[in-house]
Amino acid sequence: MPSHPRAASPTRTRILRAALRVFSQQGYHNTRMDDVARASRASKGALYLYFPSKEALLSALLRKASRILFRNLDQTLTRPFASRQKKFALTLYHGLETIDRHRRLARLLVKTVHLGPPFDDQLFAIHQAVAERIAREIQAAVDEGDLPGMNVMTVAHMWVGALYGVIYHWLHTREPRRLVEVFPVLCGTLLRSIGLEPDPEILQGVPHEPME
Repeated sequence: MPSHPRAASPTRTRILRAALRVFSQQGYHNTRMDDVARASRASKGALYLYFPSKEALLSALLRKASRILFRNLDQTLTRPFASRQKKFALTLYHGLETIDRHRRLARLLVKTVHLGPPFDDQLFAIHQAVAERIAREIQAAVDEGDLPGMNVMTVAHMWVGALYGVIYHWLHTREPRRLVEVFPVLCGTLLRSIGLEPDPEILQGVPHEPME
């Protein structure tokens, strides 16, 4: 159930979609609430009813982006796999696919920086949550004897940094056309960084689905 009676209204959804489009086209600083109202075909009264400020709009979009990202990650991480390499590989591949499908939301997660609180804190929490999921999986491999001991949180933040750099470059240059095209190089590099030699078959294209 929505926490607020207006939380799932079609008007609110339309406003958020319009705000995402306008932020992407004009940038956050150059966007006015009037621009969002016009793009969403909503009255200013309706706009301010749902979102009292431009900051509230951006915060809501960041929450939406994080929900999509973590839903994808958690659905993949909880499935059974034939090997740890395949688990890491398929999780990464599906994550890149998700970003491909939601380029504008990805832009908010990656390029919304230096706006000060509360956005810095909100973005930090998202990045930290991604790192914690990575660290948990690496620690499981260490505990099972598949990997040597290491500072898993430091390694996880290194992975997040590498992903950030690759995604930022893709968003800025639009090269390659689809983000999943970087999968073979990125996956191989990340796996080798923790001492796992990737199966060549995994890097040839779309990873196999996990075994039931």
